[in-house]
Amino acid sequence: ASPVKVGRGWHTLVEVNKGHSEAYSPTMLLQIAVCALLALPVEMSVFGNGDQPNIIITNKPDPPPKNETARMARYIVHYSDWCALAHISRHGNTTGFPAARVYSTADGFDNSSTGIPFFYVSKMDAHINDLSTDGRCSVTMSLAEGDYCRKESLDPEDPR
Repeated sequence: ASPVKVGRGWHTLVEVNKGHSEAYSPTMLLQIAVCALLALPVEMSVFGNGDQPNIIITNKPDPPPKNETARMARYIVHYSDWCALAHISRHGNTTGFPAARVYSTADGFDNSSTGIPFFYVSKMDAHINDLSTDGRCSVTMSLAEGDYCRKESLDPEDPR
């Protein structure tokens, strides 16, 4: 809602219903926001299903040895929150050219990961439409996203 001049002060129009509007002062809106934020932690504790506890991993285990490629790949998938999904474009002037986009990803709950990346995307996403025509793609994830390279004094572009 945009601030509007009402009388001597600025207010935000919150509700417009059949030509009737109510204006709330910025102070009142701030009080409502503070109350909502204070209630948030209480409400957050009741979300989720009862089978899966809400677990936040703060200490990541060390990655497996580099020569155990499958275990290392599952480790990277599990601890990456973002990935680049690349494919060949099928839209307009970019047809035939490589295209990539960053997506949020997960592989399940922290305490029961699968190693299989999941993406929350829209069917209207142009990249997803391209993949429905030609499913060939590549997914790139990196340990550079986290703090592993910093802790090990490694260069993320050359982590020998």
